Amino acid sequence: MMGNNNSIYVFSTKGIVENNVSINYIVQDEDGDWQFLNLEEDLTEDNARLLSLEEVIELDNSIEKVLNMDMGYYAIKTESTNSWTIKKL
Repeated sequence: MMGNNNSIYVFSTKGIVENNVSINYIVQDEDGDWQFLNLEEDLTEDNARLLSLEEVIELDNSIEKVLNMDMGYYAIKTESTNSWTIKKL
């Protein structure tokens, strides 16, 4: 679980950070690493960005709704309802 530690670093993409692409997929893997992604973007090393959780929340505060999910889970955002669904990896 996340707790209240907004100073941790997380993975995202160039499109999300620099081009306002929406976040629609969030993963907290079994190691506790967080990834904030868009499933329509190419996930390449060149496209990867590292930033603080606080910065990601500033880009999309709806992610706060899923920060309590356990390691080994992911969340998908449904654009039509703007809601998150959490599932096990």
